[in-house]
Amino acid sequence: MASEDLRLKAFALAALLISPQPPQDAVVAAALALCDGKNWLVRQLSGRDKLATVFLVSYLYALDSRDSSHEFRRHGGVHVITPDAQRAEEYFNFFAPLYDKVDHTRVAQLLGADPLSVEGSKAYLADIVIGTREEFIASYAAYRDAGPDFSLHASRGRLALAIDRDHKELRSEELIRHYPKMATV
Repeated sequence: MASEDLRLKAFALAALLISPQPPQDAVVAAALALCDGKNWLVRQLSGRDKLATVFLVSYLYALDSRDSSHEFRRHGGVHVITPDAQRAEEYFNFFAPLYDKVDHTRVAQLLGADPLSVEGSKAYLADIVIGTREEFIASYAAYRDAGPDFSLHASRGRLALAIDRDHKELRSEELIRHYPKMATV
């Protein structure tokens, strides 16, 4: 993906969205490790530190969600897969106000919307999409089966971040085959 220097610059920009004070070293170290597929540091964090780490990584990967004319890219975007609707709400409430400060980027929550509805379709194309495992499975199946009008939707999701899931458990699931990069946090 990106060089460590580029990652640090992106993390610095994202950290400024969270707070004018620099993030704790543990948050940055966990985010850097997660970009390299190592999740043990982020799993040691909790609360706001874990949210901040997931936000830093999501922000970095969302930078590649659109092309230079701000059109959605195939295989772009970040999917934050939460264990339940309450956790999806928690992540959305943390991310959304931060993304409101950034031009040409958007974070959305699936909220059980019909994937083929205008609301569900728009949410799924966001730079960062937050939802439950069941919502992502239903969305992917709907877009896959809907035909060429939804081919962009079916190809979205460069990075999936599965919150509080075991990687071994996820490996056996149909869902992870759709993502070029997957991490459990």
